Amino acid sequence: MVKGVQFRNHEIIGDIVPLAKRYAEEGADELVFYDITASSDGRVVDKSWVSRVAEVIDIPFCVAGGIKSLEDAAKILSFGADKISINSPALADPTLITRLADRFGVQCIVVGIDTWYDAETGKYHVNQYTGDESRTRVTQWETLDW
Repeated sequence: MVKGVQFRNHEIIGDIVPLAKRYAEEGADELVFYDITASSDGRVVDKSWVSRVAEVIDIPFCVAGGIKSLEDAAKILSFGADKISINSPALADPTLITRLADRFGVQCIVVGIDTWYDAETGKYHVNQYTGDESRTRVTQWETLDW
């Protein structure tokens, strides 16, 4: 598990399972785990740890990273995640949001939005693939429109 600020300067802080357990024991009411490079790398979040986290915590948790299909979401949820979050795949296919919500319920689907202020235009724009600075790109979407 790594911690960064604004998707930069990542520092390894430990193994995901004991840290999830510790955060839950210390009073967190929900945890969100993002694999911020999964989409830009063209892969789905590694599912090997999801069931291990589900076994040691009793609070809801959300998993994000490269989830681009109903099958991807179903697999992660079957391993014990309570919610899934999508970001870049939703930008590539906005109908994915509705399909996921229809299949799993709106309470289960979170849409992440990475947005930055453009001083030249005075507007906020949605960015994609922000987990990898070399691949980050500004999309066609203004944040309020998205």
